[in-house]
Formats: sequence, structure tokens, C-alpha cells
Amino acid sequence: MAYDDMTRCPQTEEEFHEYFYALIGRQYMAPADDWEAVMEQAYPWQGHQLVIPPGVGPGERQYPDAPFFGLTQQYSSGPKGRIFLPTDTPDELGYYTRCLQYLDDAVGTYEKSKKQVSAQSTGLIWSWY
Repeated sequence: MAYDDMTRCPQTEEEFHEYFYALIGRQYMAPADDWEAVMEQAYPWQGHQLVIPPGVGPGERQYPDAPFFGLTQQYSSGPKGRIFLPTDTPDELGYYTRCLQYLDDAVGTYEKSKKQVSAQSTGLIWSWY
């Protein structure tokens, strides 16, 4: 299922999954050899061009009108392969976010994902765990 209303705040992790892939214009489980360029590019957002912003520190909450409904990415001199979803409850380190990895190797070795990848895949793939 594709996320078809980019102006509606995702309410569940599954909706954020769909929103993220609609936002970056890529398909889940597709080759991701260009992931750094994709995560560095600007995306149209309510008439503006923005890059998914870096995450916030411990004890900080996203403000209500944050870009991308509070979606942020791990970023330090470039993207690092993780995004953060906003949460109402802090984790054990005080972050009001939930970390998700969006990259995996093409052989799908991350045990929890249990995803099968076609024999044609090489390098990295777009994932979600």
C-alpha cells in the first residue's frame, strides 16, 4: 500500500514506513546503492525544498509543526542510515524518538527482518527495522 496523502500525519509505524518511502521516492526492498544521494536530496514539502533534518538531542521533543511530521535522520557530515520517528515517551537515554534502520545488505541477513530478496539484488537494499 502506498501512502497517498502526504499532508496527513502518519499515525502508526506502518504509516510512517509508507510515508518515508513515498517521501524519498524509493521502493521498500529495492536496491539502495544510491542511498546517500537519496538522503542528501531535497524533497518538496508544502511548497518548500527541505532535506530530512537531523535528529534532536535527549530531552528534546519535536515541535508540533516540525517538517516531515517530526521524522528526522541520523546525520553527521552526511546521512548515517537511520531515521527517527517522534514518540511521546522517552527511551532509557531520554530521547523522544524511535530509531529505525532503513538499509540492509542485499542478502537479507538481518535475522529479524525475515525478508527474501531476489537473486538479482546486489549491494544494499532499502529496508525497515
